[in-house]
Amino acid sequence: MSLAASIADILASAGTIASIASILASAATIALVFLTWRYVSSSKLMLIEMREARLQEYRPDIVVDFETTYDHWSGVLVFLVVRNAGRRAARSLRFVISPNPQTTKLEEVRRAAFFGKGVDVFSPGRTLRYFYSTLYDLFAGGTSAKEPFEVTALYTDSVQGPAQDYEETFNLDPGQFSDLPPSRGVSP
Repeated sequence: MSLAASIADILASAGTIASIASILASAATIALVFLTWRYVSSSKLMLIEMREARLQEYRPDIVVDFETTYDHWSGVLVFLVVRNAGRRAARSLRFVISPNPQTTKLEEVRRAAFFGKGVDVFSPGRTLRYFYSTLYDLFAGGTSAKEPFEVTALYTDSVQGPAQDYEETFNLDPGQFSDLPPSRGVSP
């Protein structure tokens, strides 16, 4: 093989190598564009999730539950408590008690000022208490006030942007206190 043929082969190979390098550079550029697109897409999704989490963290959070305290004269007192455990005010707070109040006690709760009329603005950390019964009257007195019931809290959060409606249902069972001794307290 002559020197001229060897040089021709090398030059032909160089053209092939340049072509292959060009194709590889194009493929690498396409791969880089794809990876950049995936990174931007996942970053966008992460930002959306972070925003939703932040909005959930700063929303109003209404809680309805029972709370007990001890009174020296009356014994254990049972209160129905409404609390805003969230970081923002709840607006247009309304309550629905179900099943329809068939007991005198539930009818009293339904007509109570804040349960019956609702609350226009319920600030973060605010708590309202409604005296439900003494433990003695609840169990030893034979009332039907110890029957379970549901309270649904309906409210909005419309401080910024469009109003966000919330509906939360709480299953309340006064029977949860049946293990406590129904003390009447000290008689005067």
